Amino acid sequence: MGFKLNECALKMEEHMKIFRPVSVLLILSLLASLTFGCAKTSGIEGKVVNGKSQPVAGVKVIARQNQPAKGYEQFETTTGPDGKFTFNKLLPSSAYTLSIWHKDWKTDTTMTVEAAEGETTPLIEPLKVLLTSDNDGIVTSTATGLQCYLGPDMDTNWNKANTWVKSLSISGGGWRMPTRAELRGLYDAGGRRNNWVWSGELNGPYAAWAFFFNNGSEGAYDRRASTLRAIAVRSR
Repeated sequence: MGFKLNECALKMEEHMKIFRPVSVLLILSLLASLTFGCAKTSGIEGKVVNGKSQPVAGVKVIARQNQPAKGYEQFETTTGPDGKFTFNKLLPSSAYTLSIWHKDWKTDTTMTVEAAEGETTPLIEPLKVLLTSDNDGIVTSTATGLQCYLGPDMDTNWNKANTWVKSLSISGGGWRMPTRAELRGLYDAGGRRNNWVWSGELNGPYAAWAFFFNNGSEGAYDRRASTLRAIAVRSR
């Protein structure tokens, strides 16, 4: 076995002598082309829709790599008239978190996907923008058009909550106390607070219905209880 290895080494040395005149730059160029040919990038394609499953055009979709690798950390693209978008040149077998940016509003909508090796992966479901928030802090349901504005960060009784709502003048006014169904709709769309919130629905002469945004439950409370929060709503 040792003789065969020595013999191979001698033959390799002879071959190297033959190729010594060859330009080093040429060899490096060949290696670079081989490396480039082996490297494969991946893609992701999908669609952005609102709460009515209608396409959302002209919004920026951002893909951020969960474990950043130089040159692949972040990519951006814009949805077309049909709400569709495509990312190319993503790092294969790498996880990316997709988010949405718009100059007039923001949303918490995100989705994490993994770029398959050398392929363009279609999203199983679209990115759904269910709630948006504008610069005034007004939250809008894209499914119903209902707008809501969070009350002061403090507990209050029902009468004070009702007075605050009626006097609210932000963005033109027109606010009112929400129904339980409207609070349920905001919760189902992704609205989360660790608080009980007053509704405008009364339950007898002394109580009113409230909604718990932590787990979606409902209950009736004495209107004098100062342990709940206020939310104002209006239809757009």
